[in-house]
Amino acid sequence: MKCDENDMYQGINSDSSDEGTQRHVKGKQPPKSCGAVPSPPKVSPATSQYYPKSLMLNIMLKMGKVVDKKSTTVITLHSFNIELMAWNKIPTTVEFVVDEQELGSGGFRTAFKATTQHPMYANTTWVVKRYLPEAKVLIQETNQNIEAHTKKAVQMHVLARNFARQLKRVMASSVDSQYGPSLQYNKVYFGMTDGNECVTVEEYVDGKFIKYINNDGISCVEQSDDMCQKAHCLAHFSYE
Repeated sequence: MKCDENDMYQGINSDSSDEGTQRHVKGKQPPKSCGAVPSPPKVSPATSQYYPKSLMLNIMLKMGKVVDKKSTTVITLHSFNIELMAWNKIPTTVEFVVDEQELGSGGFRTAFKATTQHPMYANTTWVVKRYLPEAKVLIQETNQNIEAHTKKAVQMHVLARNFARQLKRVMASSVDSQYGPSLQYNKVYFGMTDGNECVTVEEYVDGKFIKYINNDGISCVEQSDDMCQKAHCLAHFSYE
């Protein structure tokens, strides 16, 4: 848009002198607005919220060497669907960081704590259970293979979990129930490692471990204990 020159500059007088006609600016005022659209304000770019990980000096020095040590274990997880009474056809491959130090050991398997960054399983800590060498020998002596034995253990756990959930629902709807808090079974998966090892992967339970009953039905504590009686009512064991 054009502006009139007289509007643009005010207070400019013309005086004559011997050297010629010159203009003397007595007081130059700011130009009037010509209706131009002002430029939009600049928006500062969003500041990144990422903070780099702080590393100890000894760890940074180790980065100067090639790390050959295998720090993760890839496990393919298979789940059993009790509604369909079938194993899911599409497994999930998860990369775990498994502790080298064992969490505990029983008659058949050794347990290790594990974590993962997988979005479906990163919300909790897990326990990977591996068979002891002598346990594998005993399983084979009963004409079973390790995979079938591991899957059967998961199926029985899923069955007990279903019983516990039904019991909790029944007790919650009972007005005169004196059963108290119900037992709870966490999720358990059958897993096959990248080394072709059959394992189970289950949710980690924080707290003190107390064994109330053996696989043969014999109590490990006083049978008058409330928790022991609840464990008895959900106990199951195999007969060969």
